[in-house]
Amino acid sequence: MDNRVNISMYRNSYRDGRELAMVLYYLSRDMKRHHHNGEYITDFSPRTISVCWTNNSDVYFTKYQRFGNIALSNIIDMKISNIRMFANLAFCLFNREYNLESGLIDVNVLRESILKNLDVFLDSDKDYYKSIFDNDNIYYYCDYIDKAN
Repeated sequence: MDNRVNISMYRNSYRDGRELAMVLYYLSRDMKRHHHNGEYITDFSPRTISVCWTNNSDVYFTKYQRFGNIALSNIIDMKISNIRMFANLAFCLFNREYNLESGLIDVNVLRESILKNLDVFLDSDKDYYKSIFDNDNIYYYCDYIDKAN
């Protein structure tokens, strides 16, 4: 029996925000691992992110590729872009009214309206998500949670 589903399917069954935040924590760790290994995520579509039903810490991106021979400034920009797309994904997953079949929200639109939409996130995470859209920093959600604990 295959216990894997995409995160879009998983979103329909999680019990509460803490459970989803834990899945996002491990997904952020996977993104950080890819970045550390010289790779970036190429697709944040919820259909391409794999989660295990029986172990929600077993979550990972399925679409990525190597940075290749590009300038360091471009690598930094790509990492920042990946982190913003991660925050976009988190927003869409936490917002149960949002139809994931529509794809993720345009990052620039979300960036302009994030202050009005922070209420979808856990109170403990609002500062993190606000900072991702306010600053051009490489700051992984998993590092934010680790620092808070």
